[in-house]
Amino acid sequence: MIQVPVILGGDFNTVKEKEEKVGVTIDYNLMMMFADFINCDGLVDLPMNGSSFTWFRSGSNVSTSKLDRFLVSTGICSWFPNASQSALNRSLSNHCPVLLKEVQSVAIKRPFKWFTHWADDLDFDRMVKKEFCNIKRKGVGEKLRLVKAAIKNWVVEVRSKDVNSTEVLENKIAMLEEKIVADGAAHCDVSTRNSKIQALKAQLWQKGKC
Repeated sequence: MIQVPVILGGDFNTVKEKEEKVGVTIDYNLMMMFADFINCDGLVDLPMNGSSFTWFRSGSNVSTSKLDRFLVSTGICSWFPNASQSALNRSLSNHCPVLLKEVQSVAIKRPFKWFTHWADDLDFDRMVKKEFCNIKRKGVGEKLRLVKAAIKNWVVEVRSKDVNSTEVLENKIAMLEEKIVADGAAHCDVSTRNSKIQALKAQLWQKGKC
């Protein structure tokens, strides 16, 4: 039993349960050793949000597994009772990055991010001037608060119009992969979906080069 607070994270190259692997032969001895390691040392496999699997291989033999995770000691759980892990979009990798975080129960103020390229956008410039014209009689603090809210809405609107943004492409890839796993490798649309995934990855690669 581990007596000190511990956080172990990474690619463990095995699964804890047979349900964590699809389309790949399971090494039951290795799986049992990994499960015993977790239980005997009093480690906790935190809830995983997002995808149920963190590794994906496409092609004719589709396979996916939950290889990446965080394991923490009970001391960490007592300090951070709302801790959880999330599987993020894989993008161009075979593995999902896994984020370990503590969910805040109380809302906290976050710093406002400004990107210099916004100033080069004429629509942004017009939007900010229009907002200031509409709130002439407000105090400086209230003006900044309202303009900040307007900028956030503008960013959301601009992103929603970009049908080929990095985030949109990554989400499309993740959805197609989830469908392949859910329907099974023998489904008639697997080759079509794999072709779509490769096309989306090509677009994602080109955006990364720009």
